[in-house]
Amino acid sequence: MEKPLAVIAKTDDKKRLIGAIKRKQKAVENLLLKTEKLRSVIMAAQHEYLSRVGSLYYELDLLDRKIKWYQQIEELVKSGATFTEAERIMELMKKQNEDAETDNFSDSESRMGISSLSMNQDSGKELKVLYRKLVSQYHPDLVTDKKAKLAREKIMKKIIQAYNQQDLGRLERIADETAPDHRELSTRQLITKLERINDQVNELNKQYSDLIKSEWNKIRLRLIMGLKDNRDVLREIKIQLLADLSYKKSVIADYEKKFR
Repeated sequence: MEKPLAVIAKTDDKKRLIGAIKRKQKAVENLLLKTEKLRSVIMAAQHEYLSRVGSLYYELDLLDRKIKWYQQIEELVKSGATFTEAERIMELMKKQNEDAETDNFSDSESRMGISSLSMNQDSGKELKVLYRKLVSQYHPDLVTDKKAKLAREKIMKKIIQAYNQQDLGRLERIADETAPDHRELSTRQLITKLERINDQVNELNKQYSDLIKSEWNKIRLRLIMGLKDNRDVLREIKIQLLADLSYKKSVIADYEKKFR
Protein backbone atom coordinates (compact mmCIF):
# COMPACT_ATOMS: atom_id res chain seq x y z
CA MET A 1 0.00 0.00 0.00
CA GLU A 2 1.38 3.41 -1.03
CA LYS A 3 1.88 6.19 1.55
CA PRO A 4 -0.44 9.22 1.30
CA LEU A 5 1.11 12.22 -0.51
CA ALA A 6 0.85 14.36 2.64
CA VAL A 7 3.01 11.88 4.57
CA ILE A 8 5.57 11.76 1.76
CA ALA A 9 5.70 15.57 1.66
CA LYS A 10 6.23 15.78 5.41
CA THR A 11 8.96 13.15 5.23
CA ASP A 12 10.75 15.06 2.47
CA ASP A 13 10.41 18.32 4.45
CA LYS A 14 12.00 16.68 7.48
CA LYS A 15 14.87 15.29 5.41
CA ARG A 16 15.60 18.73 3.95
CA LEU A 17 15.40 20.35 7.39
CA ILE A 18 17.69 17.74 8.96
CA GLY A 19 20.20 18.28 6.13
CA ALA A 20 20.07 22.04 6.62
CA ILE A 21 20.51 21.67 10.40
CA LYS A 22 23.59 19.47 9.95
CA ARG A 23 25.13 21.97 7.52
CA LYS A 24 24.44 24.88 9.88
CA GLN A 25 25.85 22.98 12.86
CA LYS A 26 29.04 22.41 10.87
CA ALA A 27 29.11 26.13 10.06
CA VAL A 28 28.80 26.93 13.79
CA GLU A 29 31.74 24.62 14.59
CA ASN A 30 33.90 26.24 11.88
CA LEU A 31 32.96 29.76 12.98
CA LEU A 32 33.74 28.96 16.61
CA LEU A 33 37.19 27.67 15.67
CA LYS A 34 37.87 30.65 13.38
CA THR A 35 36.67 33.22 15.94
CA GLU A 36 38.61 31.71 18.85
CA LYS A 37 41.77 31.45 16.73
CA LEU A 38 41.52 35.14 15.80
CA ARG A 39 40.73 36.14 19.37
CA SER A 40 43.78 34.21 20.58
CA VAL A 41 46.25 35.90 18.19
CA ILE A 42 44.77 39.33 18.93
CA MET A 43 45.17 38.75 22.67
CA ALA A 44 48.79 37.68 22.13
CA ALA A 45 49.48 40.90 20.19
CA GLN A 46 47.70 42.93 22.87
CA HIS A 47 49.82 41.35 25.61
CA GLU A 48 53.05 42.06 23.73
CA TYR A 49 52.01 45.67 23.03
CA LEU A 50 51.02 46.42 26.62
CA SER A 51 54.06 44.74 28.13
CA ARG A 52 56.49 46.69 25.92
CA VAL A 53 54.93 50.15 25.61
CA GLY A 54 51.76 50.22 27.71
CA SER A 55 53.43 51.74 30.78
CA LEU A 56 54.89 54.54 28.63
CA TYR A 57 51.42 55.56 27.45
CA TYR A 58 50.28 55.63 31.07
CA GLU A 59 53.22 57.84 32.02
CA LEU A 60 52.49 60.18 29.11
CA ASP A 61 48.90 60.51 30.28
CA LEU A 62 50.08 61.53 33.77
CA LEU A 63 52.44 64.13 32.29
CA ASP A 64 49.67 65.51 30.06
CA ARG A 65 47.47 65.96 33.13
CA LYS A 66 50.29 67.72 34.94
CA ILE A 67 50.91 70.08 32.02
CA LYS A 68 47.20 70.87 31.77
CA TRP A 69 47.16 71.61 35.50
CA TYR A 70 50.05 74.08 35.15
CA GLN A 71 48.39 75.70 32.12
CA GLN A 72 45.24 76.33 34.13
CA ILE A 73 47.30 77.65 37.05
CA GLU A 74 49.03 80.01 34.62
CA GLU A 75 45.68 81.34 33.35
CA LEU A 76 44.46 81.97 36.91
CA VAL A 77 47.68 83.79 37.83
CA LYS A 78 47.36 85.94 34.70
CA SER A 79 43.84 86.88 35.80
CA GLY A 80 45.20 88.21 39.12
CA ALA A 81 45.23 85.24 41.51
CA THR A 82 48.29 84.32 43.54
CA PHE A 83 49.85 80.91 42.97
CA THR A 84 48.46 79.69 46.34
CA GLU A 85 44.95 80.94 45.47
CA ALA A 86 45.20 79.31 42.04
CA GLU A 87 46.17 76.01 43.66
CA ARG A 88 43.13 76.16 45.97
CA ILE A 89 40.85 76.89 43.02
CA MET A 90 42.31 73.94 41.11
CA GLU A 91 41.82 71.62 44.09
CA LEU A 92 38.17 72.70 44.33
CA MET A 93 37.69 72.14 40.59
CA LYS A 94 39.35 68.74 40.89
CA LYS A 95 36.92 67.73 43.65
CA GLN A 96 33.94 68.86 41.58
CA ASN A 97 35.21 66.94 38.53
CA GLU A 98 35.69 63.77 40.60
CA ASP A 99 32.10 64.03 41.88
CA ALA A 100 30.83 64.55 38.32
CA GLU A 101 32.82 61.55 37.07
CA THR A 102 31.24 59.39 39.78
CA ASP A 103 27.74 60.58 38.83
CA ASN A 104 28.37 59.95 35.15
CA PHE A 105 30.10 56.59 35.56
CA SER A 106 27.26 54.62 34.00
CA ASP A 107 27.13 57.07 31.07
CA SER A 108 30.84 56.67 30.41
CA GLU A 109 30.42 52.88 30.59
CA SER A 110 27.79 53.13 27.89
CA ARG A 111 29.98 55.32 25.69
CA MET A 112 32.87 52.87 26.02
CA GLY A 113 30.62 49.95 25.14
CA ILE A 114 31.08 48.26 28.52
CA SER A 115 27.39 48.04 29.23
CA SER A 116 26.88 46.12 26.00
CA LEU A 117 28.75 43.20 27.57
CA SER A 118 25.94 42.59 30.02
CA MET A 119 22.85 40.73 28.89
CA ASN A 120 19.65 42.55 28.11
CA GLN A 121 16.55 41.66 30.11
CA ASP A 122 14.96 39.44 27.45
CA SER A 123 18.17 37.44 26.90
CA GLY A 124 18.54 37.03 30.66
CA LYS A 125 15.05 35.52 30.93
CA GLU A 126 15.71 33.24 27.95
CA LEU A 127 18.97 32.08 29.54
CA LYS A 128 17.24 31.23 32.83
CA VAL A 129 14.44 29.33 31.10
CA LEU A 130 16.86 27.28 29.00
CA TYR A 131 19.12 26.65 32.01
CA ARG A 132 16.24 25.30 34.10
CA LYS A 133 15.04 23.17 31.20
CA LEU A 134 18.49 21.61 30.71
CA VAL A 135 18.96 21.02 34.44
CA SER A 136 15.58 19.29 34.63
CA GLN A 137 16.62 17.05 31.72
CA TYR A 138 20.22 16.22 32.63
CA HIS A 139 20.56 16.34 36.42
CA PRO A 140 22.60 13.25 37.45
CA ASP A 141 20.23 12.42 40.31
CA LEU A 142 17.48 11.63 37.78
CA VAL A 143 19.19 8.35 36.83
CA THR A 144 20.62 5.43 38.81
CA ASP A 145 22.94 3.86 36.22
CA LYS A 146 26.59 4.78 36.98
CA LYS A 147 27.59 5.36 33.35
CA ALA A 148 24.53 7.49 32.73
CA LYS A 149 25.30 9.50 35.88
CA LEU A 150 28.87 10.18 34.75
CA ALA A 151 27.68 11.26 31.31
CA ARG A 152 25.12 13.62 32.86
CA GLU A 153 27.71 15.05 35.26
CA LYS A 154 29.87 16.05 32.28
CA ILE A 155 26.89 17.70 30.59
CA MET A 156 25.86 19.46 33.81
CA LYS A 157 29.36 20.84 34.23
CA LYS A 158 29.11 22.46 30.78
CA ILE A 159 25.60 23.75 31.52
CA ILE A 160 26.60 25.35 34.84
CA GLN A 161 29.74 26.89 33.33
CA ALA A 162 27.78 28.43 30.44
CA TYR A 163 25.12 29.75 32.84
CA ASN A 164 27.70 31.28 35.20
CA GLN A 165 29.30 33.04 32.23
CA GLN A 166 25.85 34.24 31.07
CA ASP A 167 26.59 32.67 27.68
CA LEU A 168 23.20 32.04 26.06
CA GLY A 169 24.73 30.95 22.75
CA ARG A 170 26.78 28.27 24.48
CA LEU A 171 23.74 26.98 26.37
CA GLU A 172 21.83 26.77 23.09
CA ARG A 173 24.67 24.79 21.53
CA ILE A 174 24.64 22.39 24.49
CA ALA A 175 20.89 21.99 24.02
CA ASP A 176 21.43 21.18 20.34
CA GLU A 177 24.29 18.76 20.99
CA THR A 178 22.32 16.82 23.61
CA ALA A 179 18.94 16.96 21.84
CA PRO A 180 17.15 13.77 20.74
CA ASP A 181 17.84 12.33 17.32
CA HIS A 182 16.62 14.72 14.61
CA ARG A 183 14.35 12.01 13.22
CA GLU A 184 12.41 12.03 16.51
CA LEU A 185 11.57 15.74 16.22
CA SER A 186 8.49 17.14 14.51
CA THR A 187 8.74 19.42 11.48
CA ARG A 188 7.88 22.41 13.67
CA GLN A 189 10.59 21.49 16.18
CA LEU A 190 13.12 21.09 13.36
CA ILE A 191 12.23 24.53 11.99
CA THR A 192 12.63 26.07 15.45
CA LYS A 193 15.98 24.36 15.86
CA LEU A 194 17.16 25.56 12.44
CA GLU A 195 16.13 29.13 13.30
CA ARG A 196 18.08 28.96 16.56
CA ILE A 197 21.19 27.65 14.82
CA ASN A 198 20.85 30.40 12.19
CA ASP A 199 20.85 32.95 15.03
CA GLN A 200 24.04 31.36 16.37
CA VAL A 201 25.68 31.62 12.94
CA ASN A 202 24.69 35.29 12.66
CA GLU A 203 25.98 36.07 16.16
CA LEU A 204 29.31 34.31 15.53
CA ASN A 205 29.70 36.13 12.21
CA LYS A 206 29.13 39.42 14.04
CA GLN A 207 31.69 38.51 16.72
CA TYR A 208 34.25 37.65 14.03
CA SER A 209 33.53 40.87 12.12
CA ASP A 210 33.87 42.95 15.31
CA LEU A 211 37.24 41.32 16.03
CA ILE A 212 38.46 42.00 12.50
CA LYS A 213 37.49 45.69 12.78
CA SER A 214 38.85 46.13 16.32
CA GLU A 215 41.72 48.53 17.06
CA TRP A 216 43.75 45.71 18.59
CA ASN A 217 43.54 43.71 15.37
CA LYS A 218 44.74 46.76 13.41
CA ILE A 219 47.70 46.97 15.78
CA ARG A 220 48.33 43.22 15.32
CA LEU A 221 48.36 43.62 11.53
CA ARG A 222 50.70 46.60 11.86
CA LEU A 223 53.13 44.46 13.87
CA ILE A 224 52.95 41.68 11.26
CA MET A 225 53.65 44.12 8.41
CA GLY A 226 56.63 45.43 10.37
CA LEU A 227 58.07 41.94 10.73
CA LYS A 228 57.73 41.40 6.97
CA ASP A 229 59.81 44.55 6.45
CA ASN A 230 62.34 43.45 9.12
CA ARG A 231 61.18 46.26 11.41
CA ASP A 232 60.46 46.15 15.13
CA VAL A 233 57.37 48.38 15.19
CA LEU A 234 57.09 48.35 18.97
CA ARG A 235 60.72 49.44 19.31
CA GLU A 236 60.00 52.35 16.96
CA ILE A 237 56.93 53.29 18.98
CA LYS A 238 58.94 53.07 22.21
CA ILE A 239 61.64 55.42 20.85
CA GLN A 240 58.99 57.97 19.87
CA LEU A 241 57.23 57.68 23.23
CA LEU A 242 60.49 58.16 25.13
CA ALA A 243 61.17 61.30 23.07
CA ASP A 244 57.66 62.59 23.90
CA LEU A 245 58.21 61.83 27.58
CA SER A 246 61.51 63.69 27.60
CA TYR A 247 59.94 66.75 25.97
CA LYS A 248 56.95 66.85 28.32
CA LYS A 249 59.18 66.46 31.37
CA SER A 250 61.14 69.50 30.20
CA VAL A 251 57.88 71.47 29.83
CA ILE A 252 56.91 70.56 33.40
CA ALA A 253 60.41 71.48 34.65
CA ASP A 254 60.01 74.95 33.08
CA TYR A 255 56.63 75.41 34.80
CA GLU A 256 58.10 74.35 38.13
CA LYS A 257 60.93 76.90 37.80
CA LYS A 258 58.33 79.53 37.00
CA PHE A 259 55.96 78.90 39.88
CA ARG A 260 58.07 77.28 42.64
